[in-house]
Amino acid sequence: VGVTIGDADKAFPFSVISDPRVVNDTVGGVPVTIFWGSDTADALDTLDIAEGRAVGTAIAFDRRVGSDVPTFTANGDDTFTDTETGSTWNLLGRATDGPLVGEQLDTVVHRNDFWFAWAAFNEGDPVYGI
Repeated sequence: VGVTIGDADKAFPFSVISDPRVVNDTVGGVPVTIFWGSDTADALDTLDIAEGRAVGTAIAFDRRVGSDVPTFTANGDDTFTDTETGSTWNLLGRATDGPLVGEQLDTVVHRNDFWFAWAAFNEGDPVYGI
């Protein structure tokens, strides 16, 4: 997933983020979290997208909640927990349980690109985990 904040770009390879299922980082000085969802089907795999193999997807959020900056861990089922309050968050960045229930993380500009496309247009930009 490629994240852009202001003039800053950073890539988060699926191969690096799919196992921990969540990343807490910064892009352009903004604290971000990347949530990994495992059930997204490959749209290019079959004629019927619903029958495509699961390739996953990533969604990038600004992880600030008011004046706090939570740190997220993955629960293994497309839900996440912030270590500061123990609130549970869904893949779409909404707190569904705990003290922060109802809070919504703001998405940041991001896109799920093919690696060759990202690399061609973002030469020299940082790549998470590499």
